[in-house]
Amino acid sequence: GGINVINSKLKIENTEIKNSNSEDAINVISSKSFIKNLIVENIMADAIDIDFGTLSFENISCKNISNDCLDASGAQIKGSFLIGDKIEDKGLSFGENSEGEISHINFQNSKLGIAVKDGSHLKLSEYKLNDNEYDLAVFNKKQEYKGSTLLINNSEEKNNLKVLIGFKNNIIKDNIELTEKIDNEEINK
Repeated sequence: GGINVINSKLKIENTEIKNSNSEDAINVISSKSFIKNLIVENIMADAIDIDFGTLSFENISCKNISNDCLDASGAQIKGSFLIGDKIEDKGLSFGENSEGEISHINFQNSKLGIAVKDGSHLKLSEYKLNDNEYDLAVFNKKQEYKGSTLLINNSEEKNNLKVLIGFKNNIIKDNIELTEKIDNEEINK
């Protein structure tokens, strides 16, 4: 990564990272992290990759990202105001038994707004998802993990969401389970 942090305490505030050609602009492994007011633009891979550890954040903005805006694996995430525009893969990739709660997400003009996968559980509130190829996907990519759950509360979304739900996975929107599910392999394709 452009910035690598391992087994540490990390605090990033009022920072811009632009035009990175690294594997990840920021890669954080097994650390306790806090991010506030971060702008990440024109990144050739993931903007922020959190592997294990924790992340607390407020106000992350991603634009023109060639892979994921925020990629979490085996992490504990809590935050608000995650914004992305022109993300070529996932705005939020939430996987490998990650747990979290995020409010005020806004992804547009991206391939996939939010992916919750491989045994992860995310609670989401107050979001906008516009002009994405798909808005939400909850599925299993790796067979060794159990199903995932996305809980959506206080949604103001008026548009019909473009959703993919794999068998043995759940999206519960305002206490109602969405039931139209497909094979996880179809989502992986």
